[in-house]
Amino acid sequence: MIVTGAFLADYARRADDKLDVLGAVWDWCVLPDLTHSLKAYLVVLLQRGPDDVGVPGQMRVSVSDTVSDEPVHTAVLPVSGTLDGEQQAVAFPIALRCRTTGRHVIRIAMRDGDPGFTFSLDVRTLR
Repeated sequence: MIVTGAFLADYARRADDKLDVLGAVWDWCVLPDLTHSLKAYLVVLLQRGPDDVGVPGQMRVSVSDTVSDEPVHTAVLPVSGTLDGEQQAVAFPIALRCRTTGRHVIRIAMRDGDPGFTFSLDVRTLR
């Protein structure tokens, strides 16, 4: 299984083996201040191969900021449900606590050594 795309959205859900998305592909977001969490849906597009049939998947998600090279957040998310087709989409509600404004990098990989898929989000505050 490989990640072919990912983005943040206001809302996302799977229904009838389809993906419903509202307010997608964030480039930036505004928080009242850094004490508030960033709340969004992480949408990930996957392509499955013949060797993936019947094998549960796990996505490794890491979020980095400009303060350190070490990720601020890490998570392992399950890829489950009826994954019968080659093209798949999964969505997860997320809440991230940001320690700084500026560019945050989100990386999603399916296994160790996988270069994965990376995108970024510019976090801004009102104050």
